[in-house]
Amino acid sequence: MTITNPSAKSQISIADLPDTGLPRDAYTSDDWFAHELDTFFAARWHYVGHVSQLSKAGDFIKFDFADYSVLVTRSRSGEISALHNVCRHRGSRLTDDAKGNCKRAFVCSYHGWSYGHGGELLGAPRMQADFDKSAFPLKRAAVDVWAGLVFVNFSESPATTVAQHLAVADLSKYRLDETKVAWDETKVLKCNWKVLWENGLECYHCAINHPEVSKVIRVERDGPLGTVLPDGDFDWTNDYPLNFESLTIDGKYGVKKFLGDPETPQPNASYLSWHSGSLEVVVLPDYVKITNYKPLDAHTTEARVIGLVNADAQEDVDYDLAHLREVSIATRSQDDALCELIQRGLNSPAYEPGPFNDTYETINRNFKRLYLEAIGR
Repeated sequence: MTITNPSAKSQISIADLPDTGLPRDAYTSDDWFAHELDTFFAARWHYVGHVSQLSKAGDFIKFDFADYSVLVTRSRSGEISALHNVCRHRGSRLTDDAKGNCKRAFVCSYHGWSYGHGGELLGAPRMQADFDKSAFPLKRAAVDVWAGLVFVNFSESPATTVAQHLAVADLSKYRLDETKVAWDETKVLKCNWKVLWENGLECYHCAINHPEVSKVIRVERDGPLGTVLPDGDFDWTNDYPLNFESLTIDGKYGVKKFLGDPETPQPNASYLSWHSGSLEVVVLPDYVKITNYKPLDAHTTEARVIGLVNADAQEDVDYDLAHLREVSIATRSQDDALCELIQRGLNSPAYEPGPFNDTYETINRNFKRLYLEAIGR
C-alpha cells in the first residue's frame, strides 16, 4: 500500500523513526492521560457523525469529550452549529439525550431558560426588566463538514478547517454527502485508546488473528513503504489493497447501489488514517466503514464503528445488513479481545517496549513520532 500526502511540506526518513514503542506510562498513567488531554486533544477536530443524521431543522447530536459537551444541530435556515451544552444562567446541561429533534428550543430544566437552534437565548422567565437576552447566547464551538462527515472543535477559531487539513484525501468521486448511516454502534473497552489505534495501524497481526480479513485484503499491505514518508499527521491512499470486489465475507459487492454513480462501481477503494483525529475511514465501491476511538480515561475507550451506504439503497432490497457487516463484526470482536489482552500486559510493571518490525510497523513508528511531538515529550 502506497501512502501519499502531496500537501506535506517535507518528508521523513523511515530510518530516523523510533525503533521501539511508547513507555508503559503512556498506556497506564492518569497523569500522562491528563497531559494528553491538554496537549494532543486540546485543539483537534473530533468526528461527530454524518450530515444525514442532521437532515431536518432541529435535529441534533450530542457529543461529549472529557469535560466538554456540545450539541451539533441544524437550524431552520439549514446552518449546522455546534453549541456548548451549558446553560448561560447557572451552568446546567440542557440535555443528556444522545440525539433527537428539538422542535423549537432547547429548554433548561433548572429555571426554564430556552435557546434556539442557533444558540440564541429565546426566553429567560421572570428576569429583571433591563435584562438583555442578546448578551447571553450559548457559547459556540467550531463545526466543519468534510465529505459528508461532521466534525467539531472545542475552540471557536481553530487554525485550519478539516477540509483544508485533509484536502489531499480526495473522496469526491464517492459522493459521501449522498450517503446515509446503515449502522452506528459503540462499545466501551478496557484498554487505552492508543492500544486500539496502534493495533489498527498495522496488519502484521492479521494473518494470525483475522482469517476473514486475510481472505479479502492483502495482509502484507503495510510494507515495504520505501525510504521516506510524508511529514503529516494522516496517511492516505486511493489504492486500498482489496483482493476482490469489496470488504465482505465472500469478497462480493454487498450493496447493489454503489457510491458515486449508483450503477457503476468505482475501480478502487480508498483509505484514510488520521492520527490526531483517531479516525479511520475505509471507502469501498459499495459502502464506507468508519472507525473512531474516544478515550474515557487512561484505561477505558469508547470504540465506534459507523457504516455508510448510498442514500437510495434500501435494506433487505439493495443490501443485507448482516452480510455487509460480517467481516467488520468478526474483525472488531477479534481486535477488541486482543486489545484488552494487550492492556492487561501493559499494566504489568514488567512491561518494557520492544522493537518495531522494520517492514510491517512503519506507520506505528511514525505515529509514535507524531504523538510525542504533539505532547511535547
